Amino acid sequence: METGLSLRNVIDFYTPVNRKSSLKTRCNTMALTKLFIASALITAVLAVLQQSVSLDGDALQTCAVLEFQLPGRVSFRGSDGYQSQTESYWATNQGELLSACHVTPRDSTDLQKVMFLIYHTGSSFAIKSGGHSVVANTSNVDDDVVIDLELLNHVTVQADQMIVDVGTGARWKDVYQKLEGMNYGIAGARAGSVGVGGYLLGGGLSPFSGIVGWACDGIALLEVVLANGTILEVDHNNDPDLLMALKGGGSNFGIISRARLELVKTSNKLDVAFIQYQMLDVMHVVRAITEYNHLAAQDPEAAVSVSVGGRFNEPPTISAVLSHRQGVLDSKVLQPFFDVTHYLVRHERLSQLELSQIYDDMNPKGFRQHRTTATIHNDEKSLVGIVQSYVFDLDPKLGNLGEANMRGGLLIQPLTYPHLHHGSLAASNMLGLQKEPSPLLLLSAETRYSNSCSDSFVHQSLTDFMNGAHEYAAENNASHRFRYLNYASADQIPFEHVQQNQELWSEVQAAKQKYDPHNVFGKQMRHPFKVQHLV
Repeated sequence: METGLSLRNVIDFYTPVNRKSSLKTRCNTMALTKLFIASALITAVLAVLQQSVSLDGDALQTCAVLEFQLPGRVSFRGSDGYQSQTESYWATNQGELLSACHVTPRDSTDLQKVMFLIYHTGSSFAIKSGGHSVVANTSNVDDDVVIDLELLNHVTVQADQMIVDVGTGARWKDVYQKLEGMNYGIAGARAGSVGVGGYLLGGGLSPFSGIVGWACDGIALLEVVLANGTILEVDHNNDPDLLMALKGGGSNFGIISRARLELVKTSNKLDVAFIQYQMLDVMHVVRAITEYNHLAAQDPEAAVSVSVGGRFNEPPTISAVLSHRQGVLDSKVLQPFFDVTHYLVRHERLSQLELSQIYDDMNPKGFRQHRTTATIHNDEKSLVGIVQSYVFDLDPKLGNLGEANMRGGLLIQPLTYPHLHHGSLAASNMLGLQKEPSPLLLLSAETRYSNSCSDSFVHQSLTDFMNGAHEYAAENNASHRFRYLNYASADQIPFEHVQQNQELWSEVQAAKQKYDPHNVFGKQMRHPFKVQHLV
């Protein structure tokens, strides 16, 4: 078909504009986009045929146009780049999804072009930061476009200002590597392989949570690409409503390409103790957890995580990781954990990089993964019952599958009063927990396994267990609606508790209408955790 324009001319013409573009230029561009984009997509079919890809449809046409617009930045099925990106996912059940293509923008300008095209073609897409999510369609999709941020991985430390600029495609181990040897820490993921972007948008737990709150509370600035390709820099003074919504709201308002994060003054190393207990002492360990959570305000520098489980064909164990900026043995709020009969596996000062490597070794990639979450009040009776249900019901149930490498655990993380209320001291976040009158307990039931035939059974078993945990806590008036986005399963609603807060939910809806008025991130983005417009 004769179009009168070359594809190169068409694509160059509808390159999007940034916020500072003149109104005349913007209007001219938008008015002619539909005319030229139809020509571009028809011509792009020729490029699709040259890629030896068997799929048809709008996604591949979009991929083909992106290949012309960003040469060398688009990987199609069968290519080495595509295979490498597929293998980079932490969970194999995420990596096995077959997208139409992966596009890897190098900077926010590239990302602007990608979003501008997707916005006008209506193509469905997913966003990959570190690829650590286990929920289908969050960072990979079948037959649609994956926007892979792996090249947005710069890390620039500005020690004199106590901040670090990070590309959201970086992994936390990249950040820790830059901070190694410096007397600074940062609220980042315990596992170094976790991506910066998704972790921040979900909230973010860290060893420094008692000092600085959620990791997202330490955001000084975000560079955001909106659905129509507009690039914004948002902070406490510029578009603070969008900043609030992004802090805990996931990728529902835009794609963040860069984050400026506050650093934490440290002595470079954390004092860390790894402890194991026998199941005979489970009630004493639970009491230590709830007692610590009650006392944590006296020493916000302490942090605790406890897990129950292990290999499903072996007796479960209880493990605790205690950390402190100064010394775990000197912290009175951590003393309850040492009062219980225990085996001290390891006690040493570790940098965040060293600690993250230990967590990565404990949670290797290459397995199918599933998790689900719940939150309860700091109630000892409820927690004892939930742990017992895991040990005596879920653990043997999954063990009957007979997979040799199958492992799992119930992760218990105190959400202390200082942690929850830090967000009320600065700009708010969308997690909606700043006014909680007392501390909470965050639960996550997690399983890794190899056989895809076990998917349905594993998913249903974990769902039944966590639903039961919620119901048991409710019987004790200890249940809570909060569902942590970074731990949620596909059938959970992370924003349900926010909807109960009329004032906060109204702010969220206003931000959604203002920054994504056509609901592109609700309709075209494939992940299940949506903030939709009110009907």
